[in-house]
Parts: sequence; structure tokens; C-alpha cells
Amino acid sequence: MELRTGDEAAMGLEQDGNHSATLTKAAPARQKAAVSMDKADKGSEELVAEKAGEAMAEAIKAAAKPQEDSKKVNDRRFTIVQNEERDANLTEFGKETLIDRYLLPGEKFQDLFARVADAYADDQEHAQRLYDYISRLWFMPATPVLSNGGTNRGLPISCYLNSVSDSLDGIVGTWNENVWLASKGGGIGTYWGNVRGIGEPVGLNGKTSGIIPFVRVMDSLTLAISQGSLRRGSAACYLDISHPEIEEFLEIRKPS
Repeated sequence: MELRTGDEAAMGLEQDGNHSATLTKAAPARQKAAVSMDKADKGSEELVAEKAGEAMAEAIKAAAKPQEDSKKVNDRRFTIVQNEERDANLTEFGKETLIDRYLLPGEKFQDLFARVADAYADDQEHAQRLYDYISRLWFMPATPVLSNGGTNRGLPISCYLNSVSDSLDGIVGTWNENVWLASKGGGIGTYWGNVRGIGEPVGLNGKTSGIIPFVRVMDSLTLAISQGSLRRGSAACYLDISHPEIEEFLEIRKPS
């Protein structure tokens, strides 16, 4: 865990002649309490509400921002020979799915496959080979590859994993990172096991709110940023069974 209060005396740290920090006898009792917070040491609930409000405002602002040229197709780099007869390889359900989720305005099935092949090919031969494989249904790329390949939107990656560090800065930083990933339609898995449980000392005189309030904020942020997206972002939270709040964590997953 990174200890960052900016007040080494409060952490039980002293500087020796070589400017390296050494623990004093008071360190064991105070080290765990030394988590990045304002010296004003607002109450944990107030801090959670304040930071959550800031993060939610940013998420709503980002969600409302128009995605300029999100449906613009980049210029082709290679000349791909398309075979419209390969539409017959698709089932009716497959065609309906492509029309509903993947085709850009004015785009046909083979145009989609050629767009994706062109976007990720290394050279002319590779582009034609990729197109042939996809159009023959020998393999099919994942959703973000089909949706975003050859356009100015999103990323060609389906899922992301990250973890939250045990500090307020770390929690807010993860919120911001996950909001950005959700805006790109990513599926996010976040590990919360590093964050201490409820009621533990934090800052100068405060006590932690535990992980549950922060997880609820993350859920609200993901919902806010995913509204109207081509591929909705999603987030999963992971926690060790040895964490002090594991039972409360399991309870919040139940329908309310």
C-alpha cells in the first residue's frame, strides 16, 4: 500500500542523514492510518459524497458530449476484392444481428467485412486473406473489432482488468479510468481487495466508509456513461473471500 499524507511525522517516519525514511517506534500504530487524504481530514462519508458527485458530473458531461464523426469510415488502405455471393453464408438471424448492431449507414455485409479486414491488415495480401476468412465465416472478430474497425470511435478490445489502490486518489483514479473505458464500450473487471474494510482508521482522525459506497458509485457511473452507447459498457467487481466486507459485498448483488 502506498502511504501518502505528506506528513511524515504523522506516519511515524523520520529522515536520516541520507534522506531515507526510517520507521520510528510509533510507526506500527500509525502506518495503516496514513492514507492520502486532505489535512483537513473531512469525514469519510462527506469525502465519498464529494468525490462521487465530481465523478458523476464528469461522467454525465462525457456521456452528453457528441461523438463527432463516430460513423465516419476511414479511407481504405488496400484494394479488397469483395464477393457479394458470400452473403448466403449468413443465417437470417446473423443478418439481423449485423444490421441491428454493426452495419454503418449505407454499408452492406461484405462492406463491413472488408472494412474490418482493411483496418487490421499488415499489407495487401493480408487484407484480402482476412476478408476471405471473415466472409467465409472461418472466423469472426469480437464485437468491438466489428463495430469500431476502420472508424474513429471506440477501441478494438473487449475486456479490461484493473485494481484499486488503498487511497482516495487511487479510488477516484479508478473511477475515472473505468468511466473512460465504459465510454468505449469496454467490459471492465476491477479488483477491490486492496481497499480496507469499514471502520478502519484513515487520515488524521477519520475512519473508512469501506468499499461498498465506492462500489455503488462505480455502478452508477457505469450506468450513466453507457447510456446510448453502441455497445454498452459493463463492470464487474472482485473481492477476496477473506476481506472484512465480503458478506456485505455479496448482499449488494441481491435484487432489492
